[in-house]
Amino acid sequence: MKGKIVLETGEIFEGTIISGKGVKTGRLVFDTRVVGYEKVLTSPEYSGKIVCFTYPLIGNYGINYEDTETEEVFPSAVIISEYSEIYSNFRAQCSLADFLKDKPVSMLEGSDTQYLTAIIRNRRGMAAGIAPADIETEKVLKEMKKNSGIACAQVKTKQDILKTGRPYIAVINLGVKKSETAALKNSEFDWIFFPPGAPERDEIMAGASGIYVTSGPENPAVIEEAASVIKKFLGRIPVFGAGTGHLAAGIASGRKISGDILNHYGINHPVSDTKENRCCITEQSHSLSLEKKSAGKTARFVNINDDTEEGQYDEDMRMMSTSFLPRDVNFKEFFSLIKGR
Repeated sequence: MKGKIVLETGEIFEGTIISGKGVKTGRLVFDTRVVGYEKVLTSPEYSGKIVCFTYPLIGNYGINYEDTETEEVFPSAVIISEYSEIYSNFRAQCSLADFLKDKPVSMLEGSDTQYLTAIIRNRRGMAAGIAPADIETEKVLKEMKKNSGIACAQVKTKQDILKTGRPYIAVINLGVKKSETAALKNSEFDWIFFPPGAPERDEIMAGASGIYVTSGPENPAVIEEAASVIKKFLGRIPVFGAGTGHLAAGIASGRKISGDILNHYGINHPVSDTKENRCCITEQSHSLSLEKKSAGKTARFVNINDDTEEGQYDEDMRMMSTSFLPRDVNFKEFFSLIKGR
C-alpha cells in the first residue's frame, strides 16, 4: 500500500506501508542501532513515538523473542529505508513483518531516513503522522494536533512480590523491562514490584533496604507521582532511578525537567562518568533531561556529544540515577549503597 509521512511543518515524504493501517501519529525520533529492533518495539520508553531507524536495512536478522523487553509493542509507527523479507539468524523465530502482524503499529519503508534524521536532529520534538497515500494531508495534520499531548500506552504494572525473609528492594514500576528485572533478581536481595499508586506503597518502602525507580514512558504526571512517593524517603533509604526513574529521582531532590527536547535513542552514546573519570558507552531511549543548572555537585554523568546531564549521584542523600539503561556496574554500585547503609 502506498503511504506517506507528514511532518507538522506540512512536509510530505512518500513510502510504502508494509504493516498496519489507518493514521498513526506521534513524536518523531531517530534510533541509531544496527541490531535490536525488537528491543525498540517492546520498550515502554518508545510509547507514542514514531521511530525512524537510521540503519538502512531492517529485518534481515528477524525477531528473537528472548531479546524482547516486554510482551507489548509501544511505538505508534516505525520508518525504515529498506525492509528485508529474508532473515538469517539461528536465534530468529519469525520475521519482523510477522511479528507486527495484528499489532497497532504501522511500518513504512522507502523514505530517505538519512534526510529525515537530519531534519529531526535540527528540529527536535517534531510531531509526525503515517497514513495511506489517499488520505488527505489536512486530515493527518488535524489528527496530529488532536494527539499533540503526551501519548503513552498503559503499561502493565501489577504488583509482584517475592518474600523469603531476606532484605528486599522496593521497585516502583513505571514500565519495567526484562533487562532491569534480570539485574534486580540476580542480586542478593528480594524484591517487591508495585505501581506508584499502590495503596500500600509507603508501608512497602518503609521496610525496604533500597528503592529502585524503573524506566518507562515519559509521562509527566507519572513522573511527578513517582517523585512524590520517593521524596519522603530520600536520605533515609538508598534510591536508584533509571530512565524515567532518573527524572523522578531528580524532581524528588528539588530538580526541574529541562525544556529542551533531546534525541537520545539508540546505542553507543558516549557518557563521561566524572566520579570514576572514565567514558561509558551507553544505550539510551529518552527525550527529556534534568536542568543542568540546578544540578550543583550532584551531576555525575555527562553526555559527551551535547554536554547534557545523564545521571546524578548524591552521597548525602544516598541517591543515584542514570538516564541511560543502567549497566551491571551501576546496579552493583546501588547494591553496595544498600549494604553500606
